[in-house]
Amino acid sequence: MEKVYLHTDKPYYNLGDTLWFKAYLVDRVNLSASRLSGLLYVELDNDSTQMVRRVSIKVKDGIAWGQIPLPATIFREGGYTLRAYTNWMQNFGEDYVFSQRFYLGLPAKEAWLVKSAVNVNRVDDKDVVNVDLKLTKTNKLSSPVALKKVDVRIYEGRYYLFKEVMQTGMDGSLKFSQALKAKIDGRVLRARIQSLEKGEADKIVQIPLTINRNQNIDLQFLPEGGNLVKGLKSIVGFKAIGEDGKGTPVLGTIYNGKGDEIVSFATIHNGMGSFEFTPKAGEGYTARLSKPIVKSFELPKISPVGTVMQITNPEQGDALTVTLQGANNLTTDTACYLIGTSRGTAYYTQKVDLAQPALSVDKKLFPTGIARFTFFIGKRPLNERAVFIDNHDQLNITVSTNHTTYRKRDSVSLAIAVKDKSGLPVQGEFSLAVTDDSQVRVDSIGNYGIGASLLINSELRGNVEEPGYYINRKDKQAWEALDNLLLTQGWTGYAWKNIFAPLRKPEFIMEKELKITGQVTNLVSKPIPNAPVVISSQKPTFIASTNADANGVYEFKNLPKIDSGSFFLQASRKEGKKLTFGKVTVDKFKALPIPAMVRDAILPWYVNTDSTQLNYVRRVAEKQDEKNLKLTGIILKEVQINAKKIIKGTLNRFGPGNADLIFDEEDIKKSATTNLYELLAQKIPGFRVAGSVKIMFKGREMVIPLIIFNKYCVDVRIDGWPLPLNIDAPGLPLFPDSRENGLTGRHPTTDIAEGFQTGSVIAWDMSGFHGYMPNTASEAIDALSEYKLPGIIGVEVAYSRKYTNRIYPRPPMFDFAVIEITTKNGVGWYGDRPPGMVTYRPLPILQPQEFYSPRYKVAPAAIEPDYRSTIYWEPNISTDQNGRARVSFYTSDIMDKYTIKIAGIDATGGIGDGTFRIKGK
Repeated sequence: MEKVYLHTDKPYYNLGDTLWFKAYLVDRVNLSASRLSGLLYVELDNDSTQMVRRVSIKVKDGIAWGQIPLPATIFREGGYTLRAYTNWMQNFGEDYVFSQRFYLGLPAKEAWLVKSAVNVNRVDDKDVVNVDLKLTKTNKLSSPVALKKVDVRIYEGRYYLFKEVMQTGMDGSLKFSQALKAKIDGRVLRARIQSLEKGEADKIVQIPLTINRNQNIDLQFLPEGGNLVKGLKSIVGFKAIGEDGKGTPVLGTIYNGKGDEIVSFATIHNGMGSFEFTPKAGEGYTARLSKPIVKSFELPKISPVGTVMQITNPEQGDALTVTLQGANNLTTDTACYLIGTSRGTAYYTQKVDLAQPALSVDKKLFPTGIARFTFFIGKRPLNERAVFIDNHDQLNITVSTNHTTYRKRDSVSLAIAVKDKSGLPVQGEFSLAVTDDSQVRVDSIGNYGIGASLLINSELRGNVEEPGYYINRKDKQAWEALDNLLLTQGWTGYAWKNIFAPLRKPEFIMEKELKITGQVTNLVSKPIPNAPVVISSQKPTFIASTNADANGVYEFKNLPKIDSGSFFLQASRKEGKKLTFGKVTVDKFKALPIPAMVRDAILPWYVNTDSTQLNYVRRVAEKQDEKNLKLTGIILKEVQINAKKIIKGTLNRFGPGNADLIFDEEDIKKSATTNLYELLAQKIPGFRVAGSVKIMFKGREMVIPLIIFNKYCVDVRIDGWPLPLNIDAPGLPLFPDSRENGLTGRHPTTDIAEGFQTGSVIAWDMSGFHGYMPNTASEAIDALSEYKLPGIIGVEVAYSRKYTNRIYPRPPMFDFAVIEITTKNGVGWYGDRPPGMVTYRPLPILQPQEFYSPRYKVAPAAIEPDYRSTIYWEPNISTDQNGRARVSFYTSDIMDKYTIKIAGIDATGGIGDGTFRIKGK
């Protein structure tokens, strides 16, 4: 198994930035460089659970580095999740995938800042959310957004609950309230404020309304070892989770069935804590919260017989003690064992003498990290407990500077020294980032460190709040808090029945390099043995051939670098004759599903901001023309098309070049997407696939996608025809009353959609389709993804009324848009391909670039201001046999305090990172 850690240059970004990263791909067992995979996938997913950018990168000796530019033409302001994984890692689920959330901001000189306060109270047995906002201007912090007419909306996800036109106060204040439904999802509640003043349509702020209704607190009790057993003293871990999914502090008491107080409890960190008590036979126990709300929860049922595992694990001791209470009451002829594992490997196995069920275990038997102890009778696990072992063996990294303080545009030289815990020099691979403290917040806890990632995050299920707190432990209660974390989130470890089961063939293979594989089959989908297959490309010029094996499977390796082009594959019969029936398929990369947790809101930079983030946005805005940043997806009306792009061969109903958004072949190549769905999701703000529907068009029955973006319902055409989906949909209702010149959607009983007689538009009222989309959105997305980009030369999007009014015969009931797709051959609607031919565009291999670092040898007279937030980034640092390395760079025009973050690994699995500071004069 593998793990991966990405060291990034900073924790958040602005549009126009570049995200720099170094990847450390390691073996899970010993944390040394992985030899299993040679390709790593790095992607950015937005808060609509859509992949916006994915790159593949070559890995050598467990090391890779690269960059992802964040232009406004591809990305939009909002929350993103950076993920990294190999194809092989997909066999083991989401737990080992690297994941890091951040907010991508929009630089603006004159944006609005929001000070937000949200609370919920009960009024007439209903929850009412009270929102108290204060708006100020970024260019004048003391200047309120006073007496402005604004549109105020509250949304739950995509659906708005409240809409009102209001006016801000003299001090920029804005207050409003809204009653909430009991089942409303408080995690996706947000407010949207838009200026209605002339010339200020681009003034829009989105404010997550994080609410935590105390009555929705969930309290979980997890007994040490797994069960509460009558008469046996137990440690019980507990975790209180608020409505926002995060830990929340509580105070309460345990009562027995008679109402007697047994023991009190309180959280100590992030909603977690523990208490000790001995349950009695026949008793039921209730936990009653006293703060922040009076609420009761039932404790787990008491087992009449069984065993309880208790582990005493002192932070400074060399050994831990495992006590198996109740083991002496077991009556079994089967041998009992205590097994200790870490990182999926057994390091300790001991047969248990049931008469003496207390064992001392040397911690040095285990590597640093989470260890799990399981008590077995034969192959049946009875108890399990997770603990943390700290051998204090992380690499010791020091950084010294050539001066104690620095001026603006001064030369800095850093001497790096790395030693192991014995003080011996270490040869290893490291990466280093230097950031300006006035623009980038310091990760003082170490949440983004290599230890937090590889030792905590990747070994526990779910999200761990503040993992760096448990690794670096800077206060006295941190060790106890770490143990509580493992009592709760580490409560379950292995599904042992799967461990003892026969091995199954993995679904995802180890990828050593880029290769193209597939199969040649005949008309009835049976393989054609030894079929000749030819692969070729035009840019670069390349051709190669091979023969399929006995199962019709072919493979091509040693492929040339191809950035934006495609490969053409053609198969023939083994006699060399043309393949008139059958097909050649390509094994395509299957990406890891995007988890729903990326919908968890991240505060935008302008909400309850601090001076650091504000400085960062201001500095970027000062160097950029805001007019070039309008294409952000927040408001489409502000997009200005300065010069018409003409798509050759377009069947645009409004005429060539007449559209609000136009993407030509060069734009499509630069998008780095591989299929039509990815392209549309990247380029069109608010793009969403809602499902599919069967229609009749000019005598042809077809299934088309139901698509919306922002407030628009969308008619998608390809070379003049509705975009068909290759979906088997016998159960889809066919909307009748077809006319030769156009489409209709008039249902015999209810007007659930509106058709138009012009033969040019289909626009669906989405609210009517709740019962008419048996094909899910995911099926429609898969079908859209089948449209590959090599044949597409243009995409035109029209949504302005100046275009859509031309083909709408009367005032619309709803807004709609038109997307026209143009292909090279002009017959994109026709789905059949010649047999034996296929075009394939693989995900390009990312080529690492060098971080630009200016060199100021002399002081120039007048020059562009240097406001870098990332002062320096170096992903390729190798320490020598003395454990030393040296780097140098120049300071910027902002020289107050800089933070240096360095991380890396050595050849034997040692990991380490460090944080250092340099100051200005």
